[in-house]
Amino acid sequence: MHLAMCALAFLPLLYYFLLHPDRFASRARHEVYAFSAQNQATLQSSVGSLDFLPILRHQLLRSLSYLYPGADTSIEFGLQAPLVPIWLLGFFIAGVLLLLVRPLSQRSVVVLGWTFGTLVLGGVLTITPPYGPRLVGVAVFAMTIVAFGIDAVLQRLRSLKPLGSLIVILLIALSVYTGMVEYFFAYRYTARIEARDFIARILADTGATHMISCMKHPELIGHESYLFMAQATKIFNCDWPQDDPQKLLSNLDATGGKVVAVLPQNFMGGELGRITFELGASNCNRQEFKGETLFIWCLVQNVG
Repeated sequence: MHLAMCALAFLPLLYYFLLHPDRFASRARHEVYAFSAQNQATLQSSVGSLDFLPILRHQLLRSLSYLYPGADTSIEFGLQAPLVPIWLLGFFIAGVLLLLVRPLSQRSVVVLGWTFGTLVLGGVLTITPPYGPRLVGVAVFAMTIVAFGIDAVLQRLRSLKPLGSLIVILLIALSVYTGMVEYFFAYRYTARIEARDFIARILADTGATHMISCMKHPELIGHESYLFMAQATKIFNCDWPQDDPQKLLSNLDATGGKVVAVLPQNFMGGELGRITFELGASNCNRQEFKGETLFIWCLVQNVG
């Protein structure tokens, strides 16, 4: 029954990829795969070489660093802390050694295969490791390896059973405490966010029908953030100062709608005042993003 429901849920996606087989692995093949032609410049910059062995060494060390000391490169997660904290690192190593004693046992094959297979497929073979969304599958089995290590140590200390139980309780409590502090307090101030996600939220909050981005680097206006949070908004890039925002605004067919312009702080050289005066902005407010002041300018009246 479960397989039938899974097959039914997958049918629309299967139908789409049957019609567009080139898209099935296009992102993985071109954007994610570390050795693709598209990623040669990135590899050259990070590794300093395009030779296979230096790249392999770099990718492997970077992927293993996801376990410890931790340096997630993703914006989605961006956790700058080890997956295996230092007080559990010894137990993790003990667990790996224990599993390697019988490497062909079912337990060892599943746990080590899943953990290090994910590190290879999600890290070594992909660009800019350690990238959290591709490696998060390691998390469960990494903690399972820690549990094996703790169990092995406690087996050696049977005579100290009350003390061993207390050690386990303290380790779990410390892990829970530091995890909560890291996530609910530290992470909220250090989490990275793309400008487009920040702007997409503004568009969703204001109900904008049109948006003009005058940011330094033109936004990827087809990005999923806009499609998800501002699906009805028509988005335009204004590569200021090369483009003329006044002309772009004048040509917009936004009768009865709301236009939001996102302007960087260095735009405030009289240019914003001229546009506001000529077209009549309903409001202009400042919002901080990564230490940079963005001017969110909303125009409610007709501009067509």
